[in-house]
Amino acid sequence: MFRWFEKSIPYSTSKTEPLEYDFKVDTGFIVQWVVILPNGCAGLVGFQVLLKNIALLPRTRDAYFKGDDIKTAIQEYYPIPADKTVLRVKAYNEDSRYNHTIIIGCNILPADATQQFSRMADQLSAISAALGLS
Repeated sequence: MFRWFEKSIPYSTSKTEPLEYDFKVDTGFIVQWVVILPNGCAGLVGFQVLLKNIALLPRTRDAYFKGDDIKTAIQEYYPIPADKTVLRVKAYNEDSRYNHTIIIGCNILPADATQQFSRMADQLSAISAALGLS
């Protein structure tokens, strides 16, 4: 399931007191992020995505994703357990004149789909072993 999250960050939102907002996701595995920082952000806007206190994007706890006119996809494989289905975004905007919008996409593979792949891999391993191929 692919989810998009878009948020306007008010001007003069400091890095020391960032805007924080939560969004709910489904249990499963994050397999991809898409990040869009539109033209005009000029490196003055940054954000990070956390799961509880674990930094997911970027992976360094005190770092922020920032830039200008960025459209990028980041491959990932991170589990979202059933008891932690709320992601928190912290964002700042050091521009003194303009609000800026960040757009974050999150592709989550459902937990039951990954279980099916795991069972299939186990079956293939058993067949390989039975045929003497492993």
